[in-house]
Amino acid sequence: MKKHLFIFLLAFLAGACGKEYETAPGDAANGEQTQNGNEPGDAGASRIGVTVNFTGIEWTVNNLAVTFASSRAAALPGENAVSAIDLYMFASGSADGPFIYEDSWRLDATSSTKIEALAARPFKTFYAIANSPRMIDGLTAGVSTVNEFLAQTTFAVTYPLTPPLPMSAAATIDLSATTTLSMTLQRLCARLNIANDPSATGFDIRSVTISDARDGVKLFTAAPSYSPAAAAPFTIGPPLNANGVTTGVTIYVAPSTATGQLTISFSGENIVDGQPDVRTINTSSLDILPGKIYSFALPVAP
Repeated sequence: MKKHLFIFLLAFLAGACGKEYETAPGDAANGEQTQNGNEPGDAGASRIGVTVNFTGIEWTVNNLAVTFASSRAAALPGENAVSAIDLYMFASGSADGPFIYEDSWRLDATSSTKIEALAARPFKTFYAIANSPRMIDGLTAGVSTVNEFLAQTTFAVTYPLTPPLPMSAAATIDLSATTTLSMTLQRLCARLNIANDPSATGFDIRSVTISDARDGVKLFTAAPSYSPAAAAPFTIGPPLNANGVTTGVTIYVAPSTATGQLTISFSGENIVDGQPDVRTINTSSLDILPGKIYSFALPVAP
């Protein structure tokens, strides 16, 4: 199920990359603004206005052991939140490249934005990163290559991961054919839904510990690229979420492969005898992919 999230981009956060920006008159009737990044060596060069539209992609549901609840396939509160979008533009005179860095912007959230691009190199590749703590620096206009940029696009994950969630998108256009670009943001993490039926499991969840979650994710790869390093185990204690500590838990993690499996341990109380109890879920033989929901049922009492 797809649900389109429109994000209207209003302004820049000045100084994000050590640059200053000037705002040119936009189309006030459409609520748009045009932003010009000041780069050395391009003063007076011919420019073309480009309209960039952002949409968001909904979660994809993987049906595993149990459906937590059909409504949970849709976004939970905060999962669509965007605090800022970092937009990077690379340019070339040929569709085959090479693409060289031209400009970048940090944009406040909100549906389309209008930027200006140099007309001399009509093929433009755009990379967008939403909810990143900082912009990628060290890029020089007219010099830095796409590969130099991509080498810096591993998103480090700090657990427990909570909304706003990291998202990314990439697209290429030919300005001689169109000046409107649409980019689809996808979440870089996965969501784990763990359902617990106390009447069946005889178990009340008090805390959850996740081991071997990956500590980052590589952006802008054709296939998911997983971090080889495991983050330190982390624990989530009550209140776990709006569903309470008994009926379910929602956890966000970076993608991982079946060989770098997660282990989820639940500490709580056996509601039959009142004694401490532990249950475990292992994601063996399961790839955890970005932008997907995985549902598990808490094991019943042995």
